[in-house]
Amino acid sequence: MEILTEVFGKIEISEEQFVFFENGLSKVTTVRDYVLLPVSEDKILYCLQARDYPEISFFLIDPFVVRKDFRLQIEPEKLQAMGCNDDILPDEVIVLCPFIKGNEPGEFSVDFYSPILINRVMRQGLQAVNEWKITE
Repeated sequence: MEILTEVFGKIEISEEQFVFFENGLSKVTTVRDYVLLPVSEDKILYCLQARDYPEISFFLIDPFVVRKDFRLQIEPEKLQAMGCNDDILPDEVIVLCPFIKGNEPGEFSVDFYSPILINRVMRQGLQAVNEWKITE
């Protein structure tokens, strides 16, 4: 299948890249169908692209690479919806955090408090509130 994106132009995608967010995302609650695109070969950076809206995309990063002490503290029922038991993430669930654009060009930070969980097997996604507090 081919989709149009504002960032990458026309790209070919496979069904395995589809991700459905039942409740949408915090910034775009009405858009629910996305495609997860790896941006780096090492699978640290991703782009979450809305399937039907070329102008809607979010860049995401593996939070465990940015902060070795990153913890996921999310309501257990939300984790269970992703196929997790007892706070243990199965291999098919990846955790990514969105970038936040700064005030200056090229300035950004990582939003550790609104992580996105994606179950690659079920192709379901969820954006949750992370209660973890950064300690220096």
